[in-house]
This record gives sequence, structure tokens and C-alpha cells, in this order.
Amino acid sequence: MTRNLLMLLAAFLMINTLSSQEMFIVQSNNLYGLINKDGIEIVKPKYHFIDDFDYTRDGWAKVGYDGKFGFIDKTGKEVVELKFESIGSYDEYYKDWALVRHKGKYGFINKDGYSIVEPSYDEIQKFGTIHSDWALVNKNSYYGFINRTGKLVVDCKYDEIKPFNLIRKGWSIIVSNGNYGIIDNSGKIVLEPLYSEIGDFDIYKRGWAKISLNNEKFGFINKKGEIVVAPIYDNVEPFRKGKKKVKQDRTSLATN
Repeated sequence: MTRNLLMLLAAFLMINTLSSQEMFIVQSNNLYGLINKDGIEIVKPKYHFIDDFDYTRDGWAKVGYDGKFGFIDKTGKEVVELKFESIGSYDEYYKDWALVRHKGKYGFINKDGYSIVEPSYDEIQKFGTIHSDWALVNKNSYYGFINRTGKLVVDCKYDEIKPFNLIRKGWSIIVSNGNYGIIDNSGKIVLEPLYSEIGDFDIYKRGWAKISLNNEKFGFINKKGEIVVAPIYDNVEPFRKGKKKVKQDRTSLATN
């Protein structure tokens, strides 16, 4: 393709002006490339998509071909291979990180284009949504956490992880095989997920929360996660008039 033809295409098919270097997008056979202000070809028409420079990342432009995306710099060099089905905006999830999707899985690249978190997750939530310093991730329908270095700090093994600080500061309810447990904000298990119910603290007694096994046996834990009343009772009622009524194996007991 001659320089004159490229200049003609630039005049009639220019889509927008790119950056202070006055580069222009040119089109040929439904493919897009770049020329500079002197009509010199920087990138031959070979992409289905070219975004503005500096829009997603300073000094780079997102480019796409056949549904795969990467980046070029202002010399036209491909600095990030066109292999991602999507590339999100930098800083949306974490400073200098961009969410990417590859083969249907999500991860992060940094501003140098290098992988920080390999695309291996079905879902990644924003940092601070569930835990103040971690991001909730999902792999094969199970949830865990990554930290701000991209390290997996809680294995993806839970059906659900609820927001921290709901039941007690620094604790989160976890769900595994339909049963509930508790982890603290370091990821350590406070209470194994064995219980069909974990109630709120202080309803029955200050500092205690009701727990249940199979919705059939009931007991209590304290605010250290210790079992203070084993879940062996058929029913536990609130304290009233100095008496507490419980049923164990269908036998009513009363204590003053």
C-alpha cells in the first residue's frame, strides 16, 4: 500500500486523533492501523479495534483482533500479547492492576503488562468488599481470598463466605456442605463448619451464641469460638424468671 493511498485513507476514514503525537487511525479492508502526522505508517492495518492511547493506560492503546485484546505502545510495538477476551480499566480493583479474562478465567496484570494473578478464577470481587484487605475469589464454585500481592490466603473451599464483622468484629461466617462455621480476619478457622445454625451473640446470654447440629441438637459458643454448652439438647429456651428450661432426649430439665 503506497504512502499516497495511506494519506487518502487517513483523510477520509480517520476516526480520531490519538494523543499529542497526532497519530491517526486508518482503515483498510475492515482492519485498522496507525499513521503519524507525517503520513508514516506506525502500525499497518491489522486490528479489528484500536482504542485511544492513554485511555486504559498511559502510553499504551488497547488493540483487538478476533475477540482477543492486548496493548501497543506509541511505537506500534505489541507490549501485551493479544490473548485476553477482556481487559478492564487499571486501578478499578487495585492500584496499577487491570482485571483480565483468558480462556474464560479471571486474573490481573500490572502496568508493565505482567501477570500478577494468573487467570484461574471464575469470579473476582473488588478488594474491601468482604474483607478490608482481601478480594473474594471463586474457583469451581468455591470461594476463598487473595491478598494485595495476589497470593491466595484462604483456599477456595467454601460454598459461601459472608462479610466480616456481622456476627462479631473480625469474624466471618463460612458455609461448607450446607453447614456453618467461622473464620477470623487472618483466615484462621475459629469454628469448624459443622453447624446448621449459628445465632447472634447476647440473645440468650451475654457473650454466648446459640449453635445447632442438624437443626436437632442445640448448645452455645462464647466469643472466643469455644463451645461452652455442647450441642446435645433438643431445645434451649431463653432465660426467664431465673429459670432456664432445656430438653435433652425428650426429658425436661429445669435449673434455678
